Amino acid sequence: MPETVAVNLRNRSHALIVDIEITDPVRSDGVLLAMGSALGGWSLHILDGKVRYVHNLYGKERHAVEASEPIRTGEHHIEFIFSKDDGLGGLGVLTCDGREIARAPISRFTPSGFSGTGVGLTCGYEWGPAVGLGYAAPFPFAGTIRKALVETRGPVVCDPLAELEAILSEQ
Repeated sequence: MPETVAVNLRNRSHALIVDIEITDPVRSDGVLLAMGSALGGWSLHILDGKVRYVHNLYGKERHAVEASEPIRTGEHHIEFIFSKDDGLGGLGVLTCDGREIARAPISRFTPSGFSGTGVGLTCGYEWGPAVGLGYAAPFPFAGTIRKALVETRGPVVCDPLAELEAILSEQ
């Protein structure tokens, strides 16, 4: 789905919610939901058996939130929740089946478009080049995605143009 018509997550609290089934413990990796590419975006995926979220700020900064333990076979409810702070970033929290599995700050979240290349929202794969490190797009999910939701949980908190100008002035 093109970014221009996908739900707007820029500068706001949001959640990525995915119900999956993994039947083969050796083949559990792949993208669950993604937006953008190596030039900017985010990806919720399983890598080396571990649930991971990566936020890529225009290819300049990458922030990862990654579980320390591998996911097991069976049905799972996975959520990534981003809670926007009053500044440029916020806190990312991963849960699996209602239990927190990882949390990490994301010092700067994307203030305007995720990717200038037109790469949009995908489910079950990424367009590429990959948002995160350690895998190559399209990195299709080897299990079954039963449900995938992207929802906003608050208004845009900061002025995106002011944040973009601050980021570009550091280059």
